[in-house]
Amino acid sequence: MESSFVKKKGAASPFSCEKLPPGTRISPFNRALLTSTGLASLDSILGGGLCVGSILLIEEDAYAAHFDLLLKYLAAEGAACNQTLYVASASADREEADQWVRSLPVAASSATPVAADDPFFRIAWQYQKYNRRNPTSSVSWCHKFDWSRSLNDAGPHGPSYHAFCHPLTLEIQLPERHPYLSLYSDLKEKIDSANRSTLENTDLRVQRILVRSIGSHWAASPASCETETVTWLRALRGLIRRSSAVAIVSFPAYLWQGDSRSKNTEFVNHVRHAADVVVQLISFSDADSPVNPAFTPFDGLLKLVKTPKVGVAHVAAITSYTYKITKKEFQIEKICLPPDEATLNEQVKDQLLKRDKGRSTRTIDF
Repeated sequence: MESSFVKKKGAASPFSCEKLPPGTRISPFNRALLTSTGLASLDSILGGGLCVGSILLIEEDAYAAHFDLLLKYLAAEGAACNQTLYVASASADREEADQWVRSLPVAASSATPVAADDPFFRIAWQYQKYNRRNPTSSVSWCHKFDWSRSLNDAGPHGPSYHAFCHPLTLEIQLPERHPYLSLYSDLKEKIDSANRSTLENTDLRVQRILVRSIGSHWAASPASCETETVTWLRALRGLIRRSSAVAIVSFPAYLWQGDSRSKNTEFVNHVRHAADVVVQLISFSDADSPVNPAFTPFDGLLKLVKTPKVGVAHVAAITSYTYKITKKEFQIEKICLPPDEATLNEQVKDQLLKRDKGRSTRTIDF
């Protein structure tokens, strides 16, 4: 008699279970290749992590620059996983871009994974085949970071990265030297080289691309900033889709959201549409009006403006979170506010009125 239990087979994945790129894992829902953001809470919000081949857009806060700290977590996770970093900077000085990478925190020491041949590691014989198909990885998922130490302390054994620098200028430039065109050409060359290495099985590593402050005047002229930014983002999405890379892009949306003109609102919507995931940071220090006293322990709000649709099976239903920056980590938590006293008093009064209406008004004659 045959068993009615049949093992469910997922969709085909371009990577086998025996050899995955460092710092990645296969989603148990749809066999998509995921990589961590460096924050376990953000991984949970995004449905398990960042899908390789997608774009994460971070809408910057105005003055507190908390987005830069979040970018450093994303870059530090890539460095800890031995992934190739690509950092695009508006500075003409290469040393400034190098210093930003060297200031990334070092991954804290974690427990060494247990090897399959360890005498203290015992597994039932029925599951030996699964242990063979899914060997223990030497790279853990979602590192903890020590902010008291930076990659400067690592000496010459730092991460492999490439920095794209462009001078901050508003002068009219030749078409072949346009910042967006130069950045696209350089990215295409690096991605094509990585794709060839992946096909030849010589270097199975995920590229982590970080581009800071697109849409600002460093990369486009003020007159054509909107059109050029959206066009470049769409071209970047085409590059990322056919590669083993993930892109993290920051965008100063507050420069346009403060204006009530519909044209600027459409521009922000077009930028959001070109990305796969959109996360917005709202710092309480940037607020013009007084902040609710219940938010005093926190530094700002994190909003999931656009949920991931590529390679993710389940995403949290909550879209607004609070975040707190401590010396050790960037904590993202659900919003848990105490009940409003006025609202609570009204609810108690309504319950008392309903209870009184349900009572009988007849007098009992003894």
